Amino acid sequence: MHLEPFPYCSELDPEQCEQINRILSAVENIPAVEEASFRPFDQAERMLTMLGSWLIDQEQKNALYRNAWNIFFMVASVYLKEIKREHRSFPGITDDGQIPIIDEIIHACDTIWENGTDAHESRWFDAYGKVRIDLLCALIALAERLDLLHQKTLDRICHHILGPKTDHRLQLPRLFSVEDIGPHPDTPTAIRIRCRCRDPEIHRALKHYEIDVNRFLDRLNRTVRPRFLYVKAIIEIEAEGYEPLDLKFTVDTSAALELFAGNKLYSDKRVFLRELVQNAVDACNLRKLYDPGAPSSITISFRESENRISIRDNGIGMDRQWLEKYFMNIGISFYRSDEFNDAVGLSDFRFSFISTFGIGFLSTFLVAARIRIRTRKLSGKGLVITIADFKDYFDIRPLEEDFPVGTEVVLTLKPPRGKAWREMEYLSYLKSNLRFVPIPINYIDEKGRTIAIGGEKLDFFDSSPSMLNFPAPIHLPNSKGNLLLRTRGTQGTLWDLEASVGGLSIFQDGIFVTQVEYLLPQKARRYVVGRINLIGADRCTLSMDRNRIFWPEKQLQRFRYAVLHSIAVSAGHLLDAFGKQDDTAANRRKIIQKIADFFDVTDVDDALHNSLHEEIQEILQQRFRAFMRTCVSRVDLVSADFVSITESHGFHHEWQKAVLDNTVRNLHAVEMDHHAE
Repeated sequence: MHLEPFPYCSELDPEQCEQINRILSAVENIPAVEEASFRPFDQAERMLTMLGSWLIDQEQKNALYRNAWNIFFMVASVYLKEIKREHRSFPGITDDGQIPIIDEIIHACDTIWENGTDAHESRWFDAYGKVRIDLLCALIALAERLDLLHQKTLDRICHHILGPKTDHRLQLPRLFSVEDIGPHPDTPTAIRIRCRCRDPEIHRALKHYEIDVNRFLDRLNRTVRPRFLYVKAIIEIEAEGYEPLDLKFTVDTSAALELFAGNKLYSDKRVFLRELVQNAVDACNLRKLYDPGAPSSITISFRESENRISIRDNGIGMDRQWLEKYFMNIGISFYRSDEFNDAVGLSDFRFSFISTFGIGFLSTFLVAARIRIRTRKLSGKGLVITIADFKDYFDIRPLEEDFPVGTEVVLTLKPPRGKAWREMEYLSYLKSNLRFVPIPINYIDEKGRTIAIGGEKLDFFDSSPSMLNFPAPIHLPNSKGNLLLRTRGTQGTLWDLEASVGGLSIFQDGIFVTQVEYLLPQKARRYVVGRINLIGADRCTLSMDRNRIFWPEKQLQRFRYAVLHSIAVSAGHLLDAFGKQDDTAANRRKIIQKIADFFDVTDVDDALHNSLHEEIQEILQQRFRAFMRTCVSRVDLVSADFVSITESHGFHHEWQKAVLDNTVRNLHAVEMDHHAE
């Protein structure tokens, strides 16, 4: 069997292997293009060696292995790609049903090669199952780009030559040679291509082509799923007979740290606690996808005397590939990966994950002088990662001791400036930001005492006999919420609304995000406070610092309506209690007018109107009559028909129509009395 360059062919059945061998034999006999001295067979062999040895990572292998035809069509397309371009044929193909699939892959590869994006998706074929055309095209196109001796790559390198280009295309293979290609030995997420070059102009063109490859890889990683392990390519050139001069901008890692984790993004240095707990919560939730019976817990331990804080979870843990592919790449999150989407798609869980940006861990460098991470996945060996400097290489070693599944992050803190009560500050921050996290969180202080954090109830129900507070639940499709309308009074007697500050506190998956007022009506913001915990489908996109929410417009309107309805319920309870006490009419009118100001007559639909207290309904009806008179002339009210008035002015709700109908009837009665006189 002649399939050694591509070891994944062990996934194929004997018939598929036999057909691949027929294709290989047919391509091998096609002669080289004379003027270019290259053979399509040689190009295919180089690409398959690359794909078979290191370019495809485990996550991508798993995606391909789900259907052996993926392997078949990749190998066949690599061998036939240049043949199709030069000879318009598919030698070795005996099944006509395979031709349109291979033709589509080849066409899509050319599109990706030019644009760096892929509009194709996975497709089902009756005879071949689900074929990952999108992933196959990305793999083949990247392999072509990385093969510096490929016909199309040589054309692109020649494009960067500034001098006369006559015959440069033919001279290129004689002016440089490729010594080696593979993962960079010092940076696992980088590809290293080692070359020898004998011409300074070719040297310059190769370095410009390096920029092309990196732009292509960046665009590809934004669209292909699963994404590549590699985030950059480096062409290392050994110059022969000339002195190279390579200059380019570099990224200042200290400036990047200031941007992502400094005052420009995180104004409170204690935010590292929230970020690490968020990662721990996500890890615990993710483990339940694979091991539903696994318990979830998080432990935070602070030793001020040792200047050390640790956060331990029994979540999913990390292995080497996870570290290389996600943890070490700022801005790349596992929770956007194909592996994660597959895991969630196969489960009955409907929780959501927080760590979507992949930058939160940077916040630890605001406070940490040294970081040590111990971690182990369920079916793997443990690792210990030591980070002594953000700008230095990580030290990653096998974990010798028996370490339980999960992750422990230990921060050796920078010395505090002046006298600092850090334990008090940290504990206060944790309590206020993690109040409703459902996973048990235990904080162990300097003296070994355990303090439970989180797990609080979201409601405001008050057992006080004074009955000065009137809470109500906020009814949301998936999430939970409660608001509170406060009053002033003495000895159980209410006499006015109590001013409140804070608006609505928004939590997501139990972790505090921000406080907002815009979900409340303008006039209610002085008196109403509330809490909302977004979960499931109600969750929203957060800003990078996770302190702001980006609401879809429909969801924002739905939440505002739910809050308005809850205010109506709370106000109804208040007025019922107010009606049971002996009070002056003036006080009653004052409080009713304030509550009525919460509602705009143009926003109140029938359901909301019916939930309002009768006295509030009466005020809104009076205000709607006044509003209606500013919109509809008296002549129209008397002479125009009822249907045309409601349709032309947008009075669609039944309570509005009833007020309008009553107004028109009264006007007609007045007119009839006038004529009778």
